[in-house]
Amino acid sequence: MNNTYDIFSKFYDDYILNTAPNLHLDYFNLIKMIIERFSVKVTSILDLTCGTGILMKILEENGFNNVDGIDISLGMLQKAKQKGLRVYRKNIKGFDLKRKYDLIVSFDSFGHINDEKDLSIILNNVSNHLNSDGLFLCDGGTREKANRMIDQKFTYDSDKYSFIWNNYGKDSSVKVEMNIVEKLTGREYEEKFDLTGHDIEDVIEAAKESKLNVVFATLEPLVKKNGSFIICFKKGRC
Repeated sequence: MNNTYDIFSKFYDDYILNTAPNLHLDYFNLIKMIIERFSVKVTSILDLTCGTGILMKILEENGFNNVDGIDISLGMLQKAKQKGLRVYRKNIKGFDLKRKYDLIVSFDSFGHINDEKDLSIILNNVSNHLNSDGLFLCDGGTREKANRMIDQKFTYDSDKYSFIWNNYGKDSSVKVEMNIVEKLTGREYEEKFDLTGHDIEDVIEAAKESKLNVVFATLEPLVKKNGSFIICFKKGRC
């Protein structure tokens, strides 16, 4: 998935600014709500699949001074580093940063986890990186949302790039074809991958062996409309 996502990174910030300008601010407000609701002291945060670091930058600008991020795309990480952020190239299936955090967040990435065993492995790894009583806040698309995505196409056009995201598939398993054309050279980049819908019950079941306990779960559209779950886990006893 790296090559096309590396190209995507070149215009990702502009893409977000034009298609979902409030997305990361809404995620930040969700984080604030969770911190206030559970009265936790957060001195360290890890952003899984941080992309170009848009959310990390908002966190730092609002007083969170110890924020790390991981992602698999070198291009995305380079953009994050240009923002002065501390990021690492790691796969969420097997990362080890040799430190623990008060809060770990993972937004808009669970769809890339196609195997329930992998979901369990990731949640266990998250737990290993949390301090006692630390929180893990995540979201993702439900099976119903994944079904609605099938046969949808999304396009975006900028001065330098054109972008097409085409979905097909069946039964909450979405096949994605992502195509980017560099206008100046005509060079095309194509990536194919699967996205899988997960319900709240799926994620809770996968967390059973990870010492993570659910303290908040909702389908309310606090950030995204129609069909996204939000779950907050606490490490240790509730």
